Amino acid sequence: MSRIPDARELPLQPCRILIADDSKLVRSIVGKLMQSELGLDICGEAVDGPDAIAKIKSLQPDIVLLDLSLPSITGLGVVDLLKDEASCSWVLMSEQDSGVLETLTVRAGLRYCIPKLDLATLLIPLLRQIAQERPCSIA
Repeated sequence: MSRIPDARELPLQPCRILIADDSKLVRSIVGKLMQSELGLDICGEAVDGPDAIAKIKSLQPDIVLLDLSLPSITGLGVVDLLKDEASCSWVLMSEQDSGVLETLTVRAGLRYCIPKLDLATLLIPLLRQIAQERPCSIA
């Protein structure tokens, strides 16, 4: 009898990911976590709300990792402005309590969130799940 492969073992179509966080440390941590993951490619980084909006429009990422507390325009503000025109999957990140983060995510009509304290353990499985659920661009 053949073994059914675990979802983590399946190859992914390349997914282009934009990291939008004002913390250089968080962007660096996310980059290091993703560097050895085939199929999860960072297409850009943004440091505030206006930068995120511009890069989402120009780079058209498949997935946007979006800090809830971006300067100038919050992560939720970015989602409100682009949710109807951008075809990406949104992942809200925050240092907030996970219950608060989940509530804000649901209220915004989004499916995915991750507390920053859990990035090291939950980010890659979450991104792989999203990549398997959606058609991603060919890089």
